[in-house]
Amino acid sequence: MQTTQATVLALKAFVLSLERESERPLEGTVRVTLNGGATREVVLKPEAAGVVHTLYFDDVPIGRKTVTLEATGETRGLLYQVTTVYYAPWKEAPAGGLIDIRVTYDRTELEVNETVTERVWVTLREGRAQWVIGDLGVPPGFAALTEGLDELVARIAGAPTQVKRYEWTGRQVILYLENLSGTVELEFRLRAHFPLRAWSPASTVYDYYNPTLRATQPPVQVVVEPPTPSG
Repeated sequence: MQTTQATVLALKAFVLSLERESERPLEGTVRVTLNGGATREVVLKPEAAGVVHTLYFDDVPIGRKTVTLEATGETRGLLYQVTTVYYAPWKEAPAGGLIDIRVTYDRTELEVNETVTERVWVTLREGRAQWVIGDLGVPPGFAALTEGLDELVARIAGAPTQVKRYEWTGRQVILYLENLSGTVELEFRLRAHFPLRAWSPASTVYDYYNPTLRATQPPVQVVVEPPTPSG
């Protein structure tokens, strides 16, 4: 039977074990090997006992891998974790299913201080979702014109699907859609502040109460040139 007292005692035992382990400072070397080939090494010193060491093995082919750790010196109580990270090309990203999002720009090449119109289509192909969140990526160096977003919220007020509110975070526009059914189309403007060539963040839409129901649109490249000299 689980009780609060049992939880307290377990936590006390855990803390006590850590205190006793800390009495023996870690000092030694740990050699980490991937598939018997590439090797990384960490030197443990008592004065850096609280430091977390991170080792990377880059450009690792897909497939089963073996990680080997060899420790020398006083390394009892050493904790470690092995994680993997991978990236899939956008062209291989799964297409939208029950819910979908599409984002376009009226142009992707402009000058500093000029504006671009971002158009968004959010679609729920079946049923109705009480709350849907649209996370719209904004290219770096751009700012959303909030007066346009205010007009958007006011214009759709009272419609079957409403944009109840928005948030402009400096990197994205977050839309809160209520009672989404079918397709809702909206647009707003962005102003370019700096010359650059960059990719916008991806745009995502998902059901607030069922986050696994989501769709993502890949980034879009934009080019902003310095303003044309007058005269």
